[in-house]
Amino acid sequence: MPNIKIRGTPEETQVFTEVSRHYDLAQADLDARRSDWNRKVELFRSHINDTSGNRWPYSAKVFDPRVFTAIFEKGARLLANKPQGRLEPREGGDVIGAKINNEILNFQWDDTERVDGEPMLAKWSRMDMNARIYGAAFAFVPWHWEERIIGKDQTRVTWFDGPNFKPWNNHDVLHNPSYSTIKNWIQLRDYITLDELMRV
Repeated sequence: MPNIKIRGTPEETQVFTEVSRHYDLAQADLDARRSDWNRKVELFRSHINDTSGNRWPYSAKVFDPRVFTAIFEKGARLLANKPQGRLEPREGGDVIGAKINNEILNFQWDDTERVDGEPMLAKWSRMDMNARIYGAAFAFVPWHWEERIIGKDQTRVTWFDGPNFKPWNNHDVLHNPSYSTIKNWIQLRDYITLDELMRV
């Protein structure tokens, strides 16, 4: 990091140095995978490569949507309805707790759509396609808290207070390449606005 001037306490400097080293290590591993991933995405999207020059680029190309159709339709059949499951009590005294937790999970499943306007089934569908294309899918579930002003008297109320499920793009998941599973650390890259940073 020759061009970066690190400011802060010794602890903050140490954390930044470690995080930056992890980022560089994971980015190098991700760059090695990128060409293979790009080929998979082109196959999934039935992409026709453009050729340079004046030749008609599509004269000998065949559009074959079988891969896209197979992956897309499989996800559509699996996720046509909300997945059904429930917590089962292990002992007699756990019955009420299991019922309460089942209702909380049902509520949170439906309520998360309010935050970003995307139904939970659509989020699971994106994760399903990522898992079929790349072999793995990732999501982040941060706790989202938001106040809104309502009414003529400008009353501030808690509009949302709960978990928000966010599928993550595989190209922005930087994990420890030393292990075959997620271990010790993982970084999720996101692109946010200055206003969003100011609200954190």
